[in-house]
Parts: sequence; C-alpha cells; structure tokens
Amino acid sequence: MAVVRAGSPLQGELSDVPVIGTGMRNGLDVFTARKIRELVRRHRPTVVQTHLGRASRLTRIPKGSETLHVARLGGFYRANAYRHADAWVGNTRGICDHLRDLGFPPKRVFHIGNFVADSTPEGYSKDVRESLGISPECTVIFSLGRFVEKKASSTSSRHSLTFSRSSEGDRWFSCWLATGRIGVSWKRGHTSSTS
Repeated sequence: MAVVRAGSPLQGELSDVPVIGTGMRNGLDVFTARKIRELVRRHRPTVVQTHLGRASRLTRIPKGSETLHVARLGGFYRANAYRHADAWVGNTRGICDHLRDLGFPPKRVFHIGNFVADSTPEGYSKDVRESLGISPECTVIFSLGRFVEKKASSTSSRHSLTFSRSSEGDRWFSCWLATGRIGVSWKRGHTSSTS
C-alpha cells in the first residue's frame, strides 16, 4: 500500500499496489496523521517506510504495534522530524554519519544509496555526447536534484568551477538539471579550454 498526497502524480503511476490519497498539507496535518495511524492499525504492516520529513512527522505508529517505522533521509534535515522512527536509512554515508553524530542509535542507522550499477549500453555515452555537442575529450559533471540549500547544490557547482580552473589543458562540461525555489532550471555548463 502507498499513502501519497491527494492529487499526486504517483496516484496514477502506482498501479500494482493500493494507493491512498491524503492531505499531507504539512507536518501538523492532524487528519492525515490519524488516517495513517488507522491504516497501520487496520492493515498491521510489518514495516512502514516514509520518505521526506512531512511523511515522517505525520507517521506515528500506534503504541503496542509490532509495525516498525523506517524513515528514509536524502538530506541533512533536522533530527526532530525523524527521532520517533524505529530505524533510519540515509542515501549517503555522510547522512548516516550525521545521524549517528546527533545521537541516533548506530545499530539502527543504515546506508542504502540511490544509485545502481552502471548498465549503460555500449556506445550510448558517445551518442549522447554527440547529440549535445560535447567532445569525447571533455570531462562531464552532471548533477540532478533540487536547488535547495540542504541539498548542497552550491557545493557541486562551486567544485565544478574549481575543477575547471585547476584542470590545466583539460576541457570540461557540467550540467545541472534541477527544481527548487528558483523554479525548473536546465543550465548547460560551459565547455572551456585553458590551453
């Protein structure tokens, strides 16, 4: 079962499981919190996994339940939205270290990354480079995510610039595809040569 925000595009995409639409208006949405608690009571799942702070704050497993709450984190968020969970999954080792540094029980903090092994068909990279006008000699830096402070997008772009200045004679190409407070943005990085 998937509990998502009512009207979310996920409602139409998740056809293999029952989908329940809720308000999920903010972390104080009492109606959604009650609905999630009731769903846990009624269906008695082994695990409830939450993504993002709002879902984690709204998920409170009923006392006496054998259901475990696993909160998945993709950023360095405030700990108070997650402490009540039974276990935590960080998508980077740095996030897991951050949780442990904040006093989360180390044996209940796990790392599961977002990436899978590269299974790119041979020749695909060459075709993509050609379609974008990127020469084979260029080093490509690609960033995908939300342009919000807690995702550290500025760190990625700053290091791209540092890399380009320190790679004498190298050519580089950087792309950012992101959404955030600045809206949807595609920035095609500059290809430069220092020679």
